[in-house]
Amino acid sequence: MTLPAVHKRTTVAERRANRAAFKALKEQQRAGNREKNRHSDYRHSAREKLRRIAKGETILPWTARMLSVLKPQEARMLELHVQGRLLALTAEERQRVRQNLYLALSCMGTDDWLAFTQFGTAKLGR
Repeated sequence: MTLPAVHKRTTVAERRANRAAFKALKEQQRAGNREKNRHSDYRHSAREKLRRIAKGETILPWTARMLSVLKPQEARMLELHVQGRLLALTAEERQRVRQNLYLALSCMGTDDWLAFTQFGTAKLGR
């Protein structure tokens, strides 16, 4: 039978180093959880917008983050919805929509503008 190891008392410097290492480990874990939760929040917001669009309600503009979490089939559904709305317009009304598009696009910030212009390409990160 082996004898138990003799307890070695740690120094103050060792205890501080251990506490600092553990604190860094906890912070790293928290940061990962925050990022995962943030993605989930954006995903939830995007899905809620899609539900409201399907009901015909007015929504706030899409943000870059929301566009980045849309799944391809959701983006396609959104595209089909807009195409259906445009087809319901007369030729004159469609022309006015094209002429007045600057009004909607002028409301976007820089990040949202870049996300809008890059949507559907590989440049928009997931």
